[in-house]
Amino acid sequence: MVKLKVGIIGCGVIFNLNVLGYLDDDDAEITCLCDNRNKNAEEKVNKFNLSSEIRIYRNYEEMLDSEEIDILEILLPHHLHSEVTLYAAQKEIKGISVQKPMANSIEECDRMIKACKKNKIKLLINTNMLPGTVLGNQVFADETMILSSRQARDNFQKLPATIRNVDCSNCASCVIQCPNGVEVQKRLIRVQSLLG
Repeated sequence: MVKLKVGIIGCGVIFNLNVLGYLDDDDAEITCLCDNRNKNAEEKVNKFNLSSEIRIYRNYEEMLDSEEIDILEILLPHHLHSEVTLYAAQKEIKGISVQKPMANSIEECDRMIKACKKNKIKLLINTNMLPGTVLGNQVFADETMILSSRQARDNFQKLPATIRNVDCSNCASCVIQCPNGVEVQKRLIRVQSLLG
């Protein structure tokens, strides 16, 4: 089986949670990291015992121009989500994952959705079950894939056992807070990108 190639932009604190879904995985492999401080990326490679073959970039444009990746994790400050997503949407990527909040304005969100939709890229926004998020899920439901932890868990349980190897049946943790939630997120992107 060919592994999905994963690129991660941003090697700060949230990286520590998101990387867990990709460790020791048969379906995906991290092939490149980007952080404006090379030291951050190098520390993550060592801390999580990642492959020494992972390429490290300081500039996300250089990484996206140079690498062929299937899944992109954007783990940057909120004000950069739109800029990076719009650039990445021009590439042949199957799925882009962005942390909440999606962007700093509705206009930025609209541009992100439009760019991904135009290029048939699955856009995943990690959210939680706060009342405003529930409303946002309803607004964007037809345009992008916005998942709360409960939605992620419920959708994940519907996947075939060959794809689903994590038991979240008794869990209501946030996708961001739970290592299994990160696994749910990654596998949902994989399934969506493969099934189109």
